[in-house]
Amino acid sequence: MDIDVQGTKQFVAAFAESVLIFILPPSAEALVERLTARGTEDPKSLIRRLRSAKDELKAVDLYPYVVVNDRIDSAVATISSIIDAEGVKRSRNRRTLATRIKKLEDGIQRAIDHYSVRK
Repeated sequence: MDIDVQGTKQFVAAFAESVLIFILPPSAEALVERLTARGTEDPKSLIRRLRSAKDELKAVDLYPYVVVNDRIDSAVATISSIIDAEGVKRSRNRRTLATRIKKLEDGIQRAIDHYSVRK
């Protein structure tokens, strides 16, 4: 989901477990080039977008992850890795992890009991 900084604050308030990733352009020149290459911005709109981008940089500390979008394939791979890692965090899997741990403990105990009797 692509949302601006103001939207991010509201989103986090509603969904505290969100994974927030701030995506940076590799340089100011690259940002200007990307915006002008679209051909959708007149000079006034371009200035407004650039001022907004400059203001949003002040909020980078709200995001636990920052990815520089210098090469799209690399940026996508990094973001995908972040999402994958977040999905296996213990804090996100407490309930299922507790059940899995309990089953493992019980199975290990059965094995201990089984091999203890065999002696």
